[in-house]
Amino acid sequence: AYLDRIAQAVNGYAADYRCHIVLIGMEKLDAAACRDLSAQLHHPHSTFLSRDYNAFALTALLRNLSMLISSRYHAVVLSLKHRLPVVAVSMDERLDNLMRELELEQGYLYHVEDTHLSRALSEALDRAEQNRAAIAAQIDRQMQYYYATVTDMAVFLKGYLLENLQCTNGM
Repeated sequence: AYLDRIAQAVNGYAADYRCHIVLIGMEKLDAAACRDLSAQLHHPHSTFLSRDYNAFALTALLRNLSMLISSRYHAVVLSLKHRLPVVAVSMDERLDNLMRELELEQGYLYHVEDTHLSRALSEALDRAEQNRAAIAAQIDRQMQYYYATVTDMAVFLKGYLLENLQCTNGM
């Protein structure tokens, strides 16, 4: 049912904005969902599956999109560098957490079981289209925080490992 709702929203977006739709199967198990979604699309589209393309090619593709609607955590993470407007359809706590950490959960995070998913996604896609610059700025702000946090974590881990390796080697 959630694929039907996504198809309705994506078909409406493609009609309004005259875009080419790209389906990306990030994992092997996404192939069937991509096939089923493809059958419901009424506008030009292409499908790229992980069985046919390596991670570098899929990442390059993600980073060259103009908009992303995804239920895959890694697709959103890999698109962040290029500050794409993103609408998440979550079935995964990691995606919920990521959108909250990006402070994009209000208006851009939905769940597969939402009863009005099609309408909500249509509105979110329009909102994302109108707020591209604000979304990019929000992603920039949060990515600066992430880079600082990751750097701090790396310094801590290095110190921890050095301290524990010295204790182990000294025994």
